[in-house]
Amino acid sequence: MIAATAALAAGLAVVAAFELLSALDGRRVLAGVESALAPLRTAGRAGGVPADGERRRLVLTAAAVACGAGWLVAGALGAGLLGLLGPPAAVALVALRRARWRAAMARGAAPAALALADALAGGHAVSGALEVAARDGALPRAARVALGSAAGAIAVGEPLPAALGHLADRTGPGGWRAIVAAILVQRETGGDLARLLRELADGLARQARAEANARGASAQARLTARIVVLLPAAALALLAIAAPDALGAIAASPAALLLATAAVVLQALALLAVWAIARGVER
Repeated sequence: MIAATAALAAGLAVVAAFELLSALDGRRVLAGVESALAPLRTAGRAGGVPADGERRRLVLTAAAVACGAGWLVAGALGAGLLGLLGPPAAVALVALRRARWRAAMARGAAPAALALADALAGGHAVSGALEVAARDGALPRAARVALGSAAGAIAVGEPLPAALGHLADRTGPGGWRAIVAAILVQRETGGDLARLLRELADGLARQARAEANARGASAQARLTARIVVLLPAAALALLAIAAPDALGAIAASPAALLLATAAVVLQALALLAVWAIARGVER
């Protein structure tokens, strides 16, 4: 009886939501959703960092969606738990998309240096070489978009050092900063920039091969670490499906709640330790 009542309430809530959306201006709703999700799109396409207002909208939207999903799955307790987890999950998703964009840019650093060197050898200036390289189909899409954005900024009047500096800031440490540094140093001191970029591309390609070999050697260990991290969340999800009242029983028992809280804290500390070790190895 309780399950049937809950299902009926959920169905009526969905109908009410559709009625509310139909009463509102659809374009305004879509514009609001697009505005709230803008940081995700910007992080995944250009490696941008969301502004304070964008971050607040994204966090509030994630909290509302997670709270509603938790309410439908596990009632008030699920709404509270998922409502608390929604904002950090949204922030983590932005960071993940930005990291993926940076990884795609890192893969395109060596081909981009070669494309710029070929364009410079063909008689183009640096701004023209950026435009030519942005149209090179051999480059990854992220690299083409970034080079095209830099070339467009220069075309509308932004100084070359500023446009390249913005590109280096978004991509972070690595090959792109080396490319930007080579271009800016050559502007001040002169020299064969095309040859310098070819040598830089060769070094970046060797570094990429070494990193790929290292990732292959550690693939099994990384997979095991991910499985261990996901096991508690999977067990909690299975418990919520198999015995929905178990979560309420855990929350009602001080001892069980203390043990669950300690497990979450220890898991978080373990993740922080792994992250710190990984950062130390990278440095």
